[in-house]
Amino acid sequence: MTYHDNHQEHHITIPDHAYIKIGTLNNILNDLAQFRGKSKEEIIQELF
Repeated sequence: MTYHDNHQEHHITIPDHAYIKIGTLNNILNDLAQFRGKSKEEIIQELF
């Protein structure tokens, strides 16, 4: 997945599985939060 924000792009690899492990999801959310300068909780609120 590629995320674009203010002329920056960030690539995140997301497994193509029916289910992903909690640790994998946690790592994806932490990576995205760090890139966006937000907390993981803020990212979760935006998604859900």
